[in-house]
Amino acid sequence: MTTKYFDIHHNELTQSQTTGLEFYFIEFEESGVIKKIEQYKNDVLIGIEYCAYSTSEVNSLKQQFAKVLIKHIYTKGLYLVHEFGMYNNQILTSKLIMIYIASNNKCIYIGPYDAQNNSPKYEECTKYYIDLNGEKRYRFDYKSDGTCDIIIDLQYAQSEIWPEEIGVNPNVTFSWSQFSYYEFAYPEIPTGAI
Repeated sequence: MTTKYFDIHHNELTQSQTTGLEFYFIEFEESGVIKKIEQYKNDVLIGIEYCAYSTSEVNSLKQQFAKVLIKHIYTKGLYLVHEFGMYNNQILTSKLIMIYIASNNKCIYIGPYDAQNNSPKYEECTKYYIDLNGEKRYRFDYKSDGTCDIIIDLQYAQSEIWPEEIGVNPNVTFSWSQFSYYEFAYPEIPTGAI
């Protein structure tokens, strides 16, 4: 098993470069595949995340540890899914999903779940539109029913778009026609290219 050291911005470090850092991570790889990530604060271990690449690996980790954080990593179409689950005695106690465009590893969706009924918390989820330069252009936040609450243009300060003004206010040039995936918090994973 090999180890790699990273700062909070995921810049690779040597072990000696971690000295004096407030936060850093150690990734443990086996045959080029990340198996475990340890998080340190002021040289004290504060968290361990186990990586699983199949449902059977998730189930095995749940059985091995009474309390465990598992990042289940899998692809679905053009997208890479990171599904974080915290388990206590094999019972899901918290869950978060992050969706990435597989070709450029850019995050387009972050959404927590209600652990008791395993359903998305739409009012806490965020989607991102990535422009052709690979930069985040828009951030979309949602209401509890999954409808868009606000759109924030990340490239222009103080630039907010209110969904109820789209197609109504002539000063709002934004249109849902090219952004249909973003109009609602669901689906989490796009059905095609975006």
